Amino acid sequence: MYEPFPGNYVWNLGVNICLGMGGAMGEIDRANDAVRAIAREGEDKGTEAFFDAWGRMADGLVELGDECAAAGRRLSAAEKYLRAVAYYVTAERMQSRHYQPRWAMYRKMLQTMDRAIDAGGLACERVEIAYEGRSFPAFFVPGAGDGPRPAALHGVLQRPR
Repeated sequence: MYEPFPGNYVWNLGVNICLGMGGAMGEIDRANDAVRAIAREGEDKGTEAFFDAWGRMADGLVELGDECAAAGRRLSAAEKYLRAVAYYVTAERMQSRHYQPRWAMYRKMLQTMDRAIDAGGLACERVEIAYEGRSFPAFFVPGAGDGPRPAALHGVLQRPR
């Protein structure tokens, strides 16, 4: 496992998950550089600093994606938006569910995902899935080919407040 934060399993796991989601090593290192010193003070110390550093990285990519979209480079815009989504998820997932900025970042992540889907013409759509008298949001990604085919649903169990 890649360990940018020696001894800090939670942060290292988050970074490794982000790499698996398509994060770029150079961008990840820049976000991590902003919080390496505080990470040495313990697993829980500095999670807000981690949140802020990774959120700034994602915000910067959204701006670059917007520039690409304005210039008609839709696939480049989509690629930047998708990396921003990975960084927003990485930032918000380690915060307490009661940490209010987490919900704002979650909503920003969903908006950025919608922009990626639109810019890239991705075969993906938002849906609501009925569950125990309620529903939860998800992304529907159909499989390729004719007739019945596999599909993937990626959803969350709790709607942001």
